[in-house]
Amino acid sequence: MEKEIGSIEPGKKADLIMVDLKAANIAPVNRVASQLIYCAKASNVHTVIVDGKAVVEKGTLRTMKEGEIIKNVQEAADKLVERAEMTKLRERPWITKVK
Repeated sequence: MEKEIGSIEPGKKADLIMVDLKAANIAPVNRVASQLIYCAKASNVHTVIVDGKAVVEKGTLRTMKEGEIIKNVQEAADKLVERAEMTKLRERPWITKVK
């Protein structure tokens, strides 16, 4: 598979992330790997490239509708809570009343 992967060059598949190392939660940067492992957060991710295509640019998801994903995940979680007969966990008075 070395013709397709293994290095960053034109024509090869690439999965990369770019992280903003100037953020307060990462500074000061002495050992990049340690800072990324112990200090970085999802919000520090600037760009994500999957198979050579940018899916996140400037921290914004470009390939899917984030709001729709969040809505679908919430609905699925609510159904699981209902099936488990733990509807008390669904109480979110700041959003809606429990059905």
